[in-house]
Amino acid sequence: FKHSNKHHEGGKMVNCVRFAPDGSRSVTVGGDKKGFFYDGKTGEKTGEIESAHKLGIYSCSWAPNSQAFCTASADKTCKIYNADGKVTASVELGKDVTDQQLGCLWVNDDILSFSLGGDYHYIAPDGSRKRTIYGHNKFITALTYDKARDRLISASFDGKLVLWNVQNGESAILSGKGHQTAVVGMGVA
Repeated sequence: FKHSNKHHEGGKMVNCVRFAPDGSRSVTVGGDKKGFFYDGKTGEKTGEIESAHKLGIYSCSWAPNSQAFCTASADKTCKIYNADGKVTASVELGKDVTDQQLGCLWVNDDILSFSLGGDYHYIAPDGSRKRTIYGHNKFITALTYDKARDRLISASFDGKLVLWNVQNGESAILSGKGHQTAVVGMGVA
């Protein structure tokens, strides 16, 4: 054991640590709304993320080429930075408490950001939104197949219903006044 780093403020937790794929550096993000860079070999602090989030940062992920990274925050945004920690794009992903972004992952040319509500957002490295797959954040309690429309309908413990296109995987939340508690069975008429 050589040393420890205590750069995150006020006893706030470090929520995520990620090494760049090339191993040259790492980044930490935390509940104090900050992020820090460290040398990949020595662990010494080398910088701080510029213009971090307004609320706690839950996750970060490096681009495969180690030249950029993204962060996901409780402020309902996903931010994209160059390797020096300067913001290149910021994407707002909703206004509801369930739109808090809890995780992110940079895979090839896509950034995936995962929300408290169970949604997956596909974001391009330039910050443009590609698509959203709506899902559940509670146990799925019922599932049925609508043969006439070639779609699945899933329902969860909280009463949320999601329509799934079987051909392309797209999804949509069923709108309107629905159930407030678990759906235990469904059928298609």
